[in-house]
Order: sequence, then C-alpha cells, then structure tokens
Amino acid sequence: MNAPWASTHTELATKYCLADIVLERTDRTLRKKVQNPFNPYQSALDYIEYRPPHTHPLNELTWGACVPASCQPRTVERLLGIMLARSHLGTAGLRANISITEPCQAKEDPKEYDGLFYAFMSMVGVLVGVSLLCTFLNTSRENDLKADRKTTGFIKAFCMKENATDLLKMKKEGVEVFYGIKYLTICLIVLDHEIGLHNAGPTSDGLISDQIVTSSLGMLILHDDLFVDTFFFLSGFLAITYLAGVKKLPNPLLIILKRYLRLVVALAVVVFYTSAVFPHTGSGPLWIRVKAAETGACLKNWWLNLLMLSNYVDTENICILVSWYIPCDFHFFVVTVLLYWLYKRCPRLGLTCAGLVTIASVVVPGLVTYMYELPAVQLFTYEGGVPQRMKYDFRFLSNPRASREFHGIYIKSHSRLAAYLVGVFSGYFFIAYKDRIDSKTISKGWSLFGAISALILMLAVLVSGNIFLWWSYHPLEGALYAALNRPAWACGVALLVMCCAFGQVRKYIIFLEPPDDMS
Repeated sequence: MNAPWASTHTELATKYCLADIVLERTDRTLRKKVQNPFNPYQSALDYIEYRPPHTHPLNELTWGACVPASCQPRTVERLLGIMLARSHLGTAGLRANISITEPCQAKEDPKEYDGLFYAFMSMVGVLVGVSLLCTFLNTSRENDLKADRKTTGFIKAFCMKENATDLLKMKKEGVEVFYGIKYLTICLIVLDHEIGLHNAGPTSDGLISDQIVTSSLGMLILHDDLFVDTFFFLSGFLAITYLAGVKKLPNPLLIILKRYLRLVVALAVVVFYTSAVFPHTGSGPLWIRVKAAETGACLKNWWLNLLMLSNYVDTENICILVSWYIPCDFHFFVVTVLLYWLYKRCPRLGLTCAGLVTIASVVVPGLVTYMYELPAVQLFTYEGGVPQRMKYDFRFLSNPRASREFHGIYIKSHSRLAAYLVGVFSGYFFIAYKDRIDSKTISKGWSLFGAISALILMLAVLVSGNIFLWWSYHPLEGALYAALNRPAWACGVALLVMCCAFGQVRKYIIFLEPPDDMS
C-alpha cells in the first residue's frame, strides 16, 4: 500500500483486502476418485484436493489483495474470481469461491487513540514514576535505622531493586527441584503454543505437519496439554505448604481475598492492555481478524475475568484465550482453603469431605466425557478430523473459541481439579514428614528407581493418548482414560518430587535442581 507515488498521485490510492478462497473442481463427475494423491503421474488437482489430517485443507487459501481504494468488497471478489478463472487454475478446471468479510485497510485510515488507550498509558506512567521514586528513596535510606516501618514497607514494595533481588532469590525449603520443573514446563508450553500458532497460520504446510505428527516426535506432542497439569500440581503443593505452615489459621475469607488480589491485579493489567493498547500494536490484512477476536472479547467480557468466572460464563467469547487457567487455579485454592479449614475444625468431617471431593474430581471428567460423547484427548497443537483416520473432528486451531471440547471439558474447573489435589496431598505429606525424618532417608537405589518409575509413568500417560486419537474405542474406555490420565500424570510428578526431596538422585537429574551456591 505504500507506493512511491502515494503522496503525489492521490487518485491512485490503494487498499488491502483479506479474501478467503476455496478452490473446487468442476470435473468431479468426469474423473474417477484417486486413491493416491501423491502419485506423480496423476493430475496436480488431485493433490490440491487432498485434505491433510492435521491442518487446513490445501484448497483453502487466504489472500491479501491490493486493489484501488474505490473498490467495494463485492467488486474485489469478482475481480479475484475473474483473475483466477483466467489463470492456469481456471484452465485446469478449478472454480474459486471467494468471500471478503472483514473491512479492507487503506494507508490513510486513521489510527485513533481512544480514552482507554490514554488511560492505560497514564496508569503505566504513574506506576513507572512511583517505582523510580521508591527505588531512589529506598536506595538513599538503606542505612537509615530510624525510618518509619510502614513507610519503608510501602517504598520497598515498589522498589525495583528489592523486587529484582526477591525475583532471583532461591528458597531452600527442600523442594528446589521445583525451579527446574517450572522452567522446563514453561519451555515446553511455549514450544507447544509456537507449534500451534504456526500450524494455524496461512503459510503452514499440511504435508509436513502430517509427517511430523505421525512420527515418534509427534507422539510426544499430541497430548501436550498435560504439561499444564504440572503447574496445577505445583500450585496445589505450594498452597497446602503455605496453609500448613501457618501456626494459627486466620479467617479463610481473608486468605481467599489475599489470593484473589494477588491474581486479579496482574490479570487486570493484561486485560486492560488487550482492550486498550493491543489493537494499535499491529497492522496488515490478517491483523483485523486477530484484533476483532481478542480485543472484541475483552471489551465485552473483561468483568468475567475479574470475577474469575470466564471459564464458565460465555466461554465462546472468553477474554484472552489462555487466561482460563487463572480462574481454575483460584477455584482450586478456594476449595483447598475451605477443606483445610474444615479439617482443622473437625478432622473427621474434613477428611470425609476431602475424600469425596477427590473422588468427584476423578469421576466427573470421565462422566462428562461419556455423557456428551467427547474425545478422551483434546488436540490443540495440530488440526485434525479426517473421519477415516481419526475418530473425532477437531477444529481448534482454525477457530479456538468455537471448539466444543475446549469449552465443554478442557477449561472447566471441575474437570481439572484432580491434578491440583494430587499436589495438595503431596504437599501435606512433604510438610508432615520433612521434619520427622532425615531429608535423605530414601536410599540411593530406591530413590533412583522411584525417579525412573515416575518418568516412565509420565511418558506412558503422554504417549498412550495417541491411541484415542488414531483408533476406535469403546466410550467407556475413553471415559476411563479421561478420568485417570491427568491425576496419573500428576502422580508421576509427585513421585519425582518426593524422590528428589527425600532421596539421593540429584546428581542424576542435575538439570532440574539449581546448584548449591545459588542464593
């Protein structure tokens, strides 16, 4: 759109339109169906018509067309149709169905900054100013012993130097392996999202995606949503260790309120940014589609995120797709606090309720899977859905907010609680026994055996999910796997953590634990 003559010849102004194109054969009734579209002696149309199992079909295209600014969308559709009909594709017998649904973009279209944008920038400016001022004051008052404690506490809370020190500080509490597990899990989750974004893009190669997903490496990627359950396990472990470490348990509502504030402040900033600034951070034909999906959902349902209800109410328009994790974590924390408070007041009743909740957390996912005929494994990294090869029709990458599996079971708190509770029970066991027995009470042989068994269990759960993607199975089998796969994965993580905390396997898994000289 930025032509050299744009400023001197305004009558030649152009705009960019996003067109969705579907190519269809016109000789379908005259030709026999080809069983092998990769035969070099067959027509290229057979290959174009081929639908890869794990990405969008090859005959579906997304074009960005640069046209005169005076053209209407309907005119652009006709222009592209004539151009394709006159090309080699039309001569070969392909008919193009073209649609333009988003507004076209012109260079002179103004980017208006609204009140939300200025409000966010003002808020950021104030916070940056306060942080700089507090950092200066805290640095200059480090040797002042007579400083008011309340004032000093406020200044330290916004001091960048203090926060940077706390961020890099390692706590020696016997579970240093958490640092390695969190880092490795973050890397795997980021990698999975990168793969998913690439496969969802218009330039992805379906044939290469097929080759990867059916390889040995692909078997380790298909059920990658289990990595999120690692964080649920860690969150549950840390929650119960905090509660058990308090000598006198305060009002549970105060604990819940404190947790809510810790989660909602950062979430509110991200939601605010997505609503106010995100629309101005990109451009291009595809940007309109991305901006409408993300910003539109946040402008409509920002309040659901702040109330921790976004994974239950109007989930088709959830603000920030990956933010479903935060309300889940908050709901789990509330359940844990109430159960622990009840246990401290009435141990027998508390244990009974905890047992019932644990059983329900395992049974409910399987029951929901069976009742609503959902797949045992959700496929999010690759697109899928060829009936003769896969049992279910997954369409998450092309339209995540319309995925039935995503809204029906994946983001619901009652379907993800089991892994968190495994972390709660593991954390309580750790707190109960870490002061009673030697921290290295498990022998080298048994601790190594336990760590290897944990890794084998996690690998088995990760790989076995492929069975439910490629082969037919009874609905009860799928429901059983849906009920057990996440708690089984969490049990593997728990066993690995316990072997590291009470065993002697550190030198074998040195990549998971930081060195002793870190502070």
